[in-house]
Amino acid sequence: MTIGYRPQAMNAAVVSAILYDIGAQVLVTEAFFRGALFNRAQKSYVKKLWNGTYFNYDIGSPYKDNVMADQLAGQWYANMTGLGDIVSKEQRISTLKKIYE
Repeated sequence: MTIGYRPQAMNAAVVSAILYDIGAQVLVTEAFFRGALFNRAQKSYVKKLWNGTYFNYDIGSPYKDNVMADQLAGQWYANMTGLGDIVSKEQRISTLKKIYE
């Protein structure tokens, strides 16, 4: 049995390798921008909503100073998904103390 030269198979392998490389580059670029976006959002969140004791509800409504019992739910989700800290440990402790006052 002789295995002949098949240009279609060779072309498919080359195309697959190129697409794999492009996909890897896209994933690296996406991860970089997601990391950059996460860092910007994290800084903005803390800057706009942290009042020194807990996180305000929002920045413009009459309810902005309300203490929301679930304000650390996003942090819990970030921990479960491996995203990491959205807020510092000190801020979490302070917030929990305020919730339980």
